[in-house]
Amino acid sequence: GGRYRKLQISFGPPTLLFELVINYEDGTRETIRSDQEWKYDLTPITFNCIYGGEDYDARREQKGWNQVGFNDSHWRPVVVQEAPKGVLRPQMAPPVKIMERYDIQKVTKLNSEQVMAASKSTKRTVDPSAVVLDMGQNLAGFPEITVRGKRGQKVTLIVAEALTDEGACNQRQTGRQHYYEYTLKGEGDEIWHPRFSYYGFRYIQVEGAVLKGQKNPQKLPVLKNIQSCFVYNSAKKVSTFESSNRIFNAAHRLIEKAVRSNMQSV
Repeated sequence: GGRYRKLQISFGPPTLLFELVINYEDGTRETIRSDQEWKYDLTPITFNCIYGGEDYDARREQKGWNQVGFNDSHWRPVVVQEAPKGVLRPQMAPPVKIMERYDIQKVTKLNSEQVMAASKSTKRTVDPSAVVLDMGQNLAGFPEITVRGKRGQKVTLIVAEALTDEGACNQRQTGRQHYYEYTLKGEGDEIWHPRFSYYGFRYIQVEGAVLKGQKNPQKLPVLKNIQSCFVYNSAKKVSTFESSNRIFNAAHRLIEKAVRSNMQSV
C-alpha cells in the first residue's frame, strides 16, 4: 500500500523461502537454503510498492554488501517464519528483465501557469522545475537515470501514459499517485532504476533536476542521461509478421508491444 493501492488486504511483511541448487562442472552439487543462519539489514530502498512506486536513498548504500569478505557483524539475525504448505518448485519461465530501451524524443518545460493548473488537475503539488519528456513509445517498465549532484538532493520521476491539458503527466486513468524518488549520495555519476515496481507509461515528468545542457541557476542535480526501460519476459522470439498492408503491419506492432507489456508473471 501507500501512495496508490488496489488491494485492501495484507499478507504481512515480505518473507523468503529460498533454495538454490548449484551444479559444478566437476559433477558435484551444492544446495543453499534460507534458514536461521541468514542475516538482514535495512537497505537504501526506503519505499516500494508494485502500485505506488519506489524510493531509493543512495546515502544508505553499504559498499561490498554482495561480495565475499563483507563485514556483516552489525547485521541482524532473520526472523524464522513457518513456510506455507506445498512443494517448492523451480520457476521454469525465462526471467523478466530489461529487453528494450528508448531515448528522449521531445522535451517540454512547464511554465508557472501550467505548473499551478497541473497541481490542481493531478491532485499533487507539481514542482516548478518540472520538465516533461516524451519517450515516443508506450511500454511497461521504469526509467533509468544517470545523474550528478550534491549529497542529499532528490530527483522525482512521475510516469504516465497520457498528459493533462497543461502538458503534465496524467495518471488519472491508470492509478495515482505512482512515482519514483532518488536521493543522491553525491559521488560522481550515479546510475539508478527501480527494481521492485513498474508502470505503463510513455511520458516522464522530471522534478528537482535539469537535463544536461540546460540552464541551472538553482544548482539542481543534472540528468546526464535518462531512458525508458521496457521490461518483459525474455522468452525467445520465434516468429514475425509482415504484409504489403501498412495498416496491418502497424496494428501488429501495437498488438505485439501490448502483449510484451503484459508478459510479466505469466
